[in-house]
Amino acid sequence: MPPPRRPTHQQSCPKPESVPESTHVKIAILLLVFATTLIASESSLQDGLTAYRAGDLTAAKALFESALVSDPKNVTARNHLRLISQKLARSATLKKTLDGIILSSLALNDVSAREAFDYTAQLINKQGPEGFRLNLVWIVPADYPAKINLTLEGIPASTAIEYLASSAGLNVEFDEYAIKVSAPVAPQSTPCAHQSWD
Repeated sequence: MPPPRRPTHQQSCPKPESVPESTHVKIAILLLVFATTLIASESSLQDGLTAYRAGDLTAAKALFESALVSDPKNVTARNHLRLISQKLARSATLKKTLDGIILSSLALNDVSAREAFDYTAQLINKQGPEGFRLNLVWIVPADYPAKINLTLEGIPASTAIEYLASSAGLNVEFDEYAIKVSAPVAPQSTPCAHQSWD
């Protein structure tokens, strides 16, 4: 007679715990927020670079700071903020000098932007302290179309320069040794894909 068979015990594997659906939703939301943050950071960075190239340091500074909120380790934003800080410190000296030069009268009637800035620079040099000479760096196309009509009296030279730039739609940057005047940077157009229909 055969020996009785021992009962075999099958070792059952533990069932993997199922992840609740709410966890999947939370993960998806986190990924979406992360992606949105990266896109916003990149947008602020690109807008900051555009403003920096155009000489608008105030806007560039705000945009780079915004990019750092989303991406605190962004090297490009950090480097440009350092450059902006240095430029603003240097420009403060020239701007302070121009703040102290009061133009008794400035009258411009339908003149080009270049003529307006050149004439104003001559006035500043005449009324400024002995030995002072204002340098202009002109980064504006020769065919820039703006005409200026402006009458000012008893105004600081720095403010007159800012009014000129505003009237002509130009950017002005007070550097350590000169005033840089530049045309606004045109936005780059994105090539479109054309669909032909038969």
